[in-house]
Amino acid sequence: MSLAKRAAKRLLCVLTIILAAVTVSCSSGGGSTPVDPVDPPSNNTFITNVIFESSVEVIQGSSFTVGGTGFASGDKLYFRPYASATAANDIEATISQVLTSGLKAVYPTSGLTNGIYKLVVKRGAKEQIIATVTITLSTTFGPITPSQGTTVYGRVYSGTTPLSDVVVSDGYIVTKTNSQGIYELATNKAHGYVFVSLPSGYDATVKNSIPQFFKYTTKDATLPEQLDFSLTKVSNDNFSLVISTDIHLANRTRDLSQYRSYFIPDVTSTVNNDLSGRKVYALCLGDMTWDGFWYTNSYDLNNYKTEISGYPLPIFHVQGNHDNDPQYKTDWEAEAAYKRIIGPTYYAVNIGKIHLVVLDNVVYKNLNDRDYDKYITDAQMNWLKADLATITDKSTPIIVGLHCPVYRCTGWSGTTQNVTYSLSSSTATNNLAACFTGFSDVRFLTGHTHKNSIVTTSGGIMEQNIAAACATWWWTGYYNEGINICKDGSPGGYSVFNIDNKTIKWYYKGIGKPKTYQFRCYDMNVVPSANGGTPGNNELLINVWNWDSQWKVEVTENGNQLTVTPLQTKDPLHMIAYTGSTSDFITDNNYHFFKVTAASATSTLIVKVTDRFGTVYTQNVTRPKTFNVSMD
Repeated sequence: MSLAKRAAKRLLCVLTIILAAVTVSCSSGGGSTPVDPVDPPSNNTFITNVIFESSVEVIQGSSFTVGGTGFASGDKLYFRPYASATAANDIEATISQVLTSGLKAVYPTSGLTNGIYKLVVKRGAKEQIIATVTITLSTTFGPITPSQGTTVYGRVYSGTTPLSDVVVSDGYIVTKTNSQGIYELATNKAHGYVFVSLPSGYDATVKNSIPQFFKYTTKDATLPEQLDFSLTKVSNDNFSLVISTDIHLANRTRDLSQYRSYFIPDVTSTVNNDLSGRKVYALCLGDMTWDGFWYTNSYDLNNYKTEISGYPLPIFHVQGNHDNDPQYKTDWEAEAAYKRIIGPTYYAVNIGKIHLVVLDNVVYKNLNDRDYDKYITDAQMNWLKADLATITDKSTPIIVGLHCPVYRCTGWSGTTQNVTYSLSSSTATNNLAACFTGFSDVRFLTGHTHKNSIVTTSGGIMEQNIAAACATWWWTGYYNEGINICKDGSPGGYSVFNIDNKTIKWYYKGIGKPKTYQFRCYDMNVVPSANGGTPGNNELLINVWNWDSQWKVEVTENGNQLTVTPLQTKDPLHMIAYTGSTSDFITDNNYHFFKVTAASATSTLIVKVTDRFGTVYTQNVTRPKTFNVSMD
């Protein structure tokens, strides 16, 4: 081969090597990514020397850095889906700091999915695509380095998304998660747990029918520990709340068989039929057990927890006076078992547009046969104020679950209801009410009395005292199978709240009774005088158990409107359904009764009852009407 040919061949090899090197350099997938070659350089180029990975694993809400020259205050940074030709689908990443050599930003907490994105910088009317990146959402989160003095910390998240501004508390301190879903508490772990106020649109996991919005601490009070909360995103702006109270399971008076045979099937039917298609939660207002039988009958909160493991709904609980350990004589010691078995004694969650607060207004003393006071402790009151301070929208409906009533009705002055305090003092009642000043829709839900009563205070707080699921401690059903009647004549049952955004409607549901069963009528000519009857007076007594001042009761006889008179009296049916003599269980006076006097003893009376929502319930009362334990 000639010298010239050999030289030409060597030159060709060198050029081939150089070209190969350039090709390898340009096609490499590692390192930083220059301006996307799909998008030619723009005349609006204002960022240069961009350094950003071509493929990243993203923890939503976490920080990241973009290298480059020319970033300025006021710039906006976006992730644009690669296939998008416009800015309509841009997802903004918050810029936290502009540096001379780039910027620091925070990945969006929502909106990103696995895929390819263009990284776009906008400055006024100008925009520049500075990189193309393949994003893979991380299923794990990076380590948290707690601040000095922090003893409990963690992250609140849903799937791969950290949740910011979620309220977290130890029952004393109230804090919020940051943009990365991280919270920190310098707590002494006195209660032995921390809890999250579930944010609207999220549920906690459920175990034994109890939502796990809380976690127990396991380390010494001075040692830091990490407790994370994984929440599930749901749609719950429209939901229902099934509210029961005073179940009093104690393995006596056939209570377990009555609970299983009547209460559970009734709730299940309501959920599957009347509430079908709705998101449904449960709230139990206390006295799930009976402290007097914890040890004598070997039935306590552990047994109750096993019993409800198959309940058809997640249950938020309130502690009742009978849910305290009777071995102890201080409230703190007596409630320890409840905390360990059921969970926090006070807390708050957000369900849809509603803020639900649960309080413990029983201060157990056990100095004289398991006695107690009724008020909110100072520590709990301070927590409540801090919790409510996180609710900036004062039109948010506040539902407060407590066991003991805060108010009670003492009678009527014309059409005005006379309302007084029901806690241990007027001061205790007024101090609690003052916490809700400024909120436009506040209602207390209480149990304890085993009766229905609704009052509205001069300050606008409505309290709904709900009758017991066990009625008269399961006694009427013990004497007469399937007969479950409260001391005020209400059927044993529960309340159903249907909540759509901020609109709340409700009804009381008697166990084994149709939804339309909202009152009972007595022909007082037939009722014996020993049970309150007035033979020969032609009176009809009407018991409207869920009545409030916005209900209306009307009675006609042969087309003539009769005068309806409200009165305080006792329910005749309860007198014959409960034949025991224990003073706590006997029939007592109540204010949701009405009477009329008919012209005839045998005419048919038409009773029309209209609730506050305009629902009409009617009954044609043919007289004489039978009076016995199985009457409607």
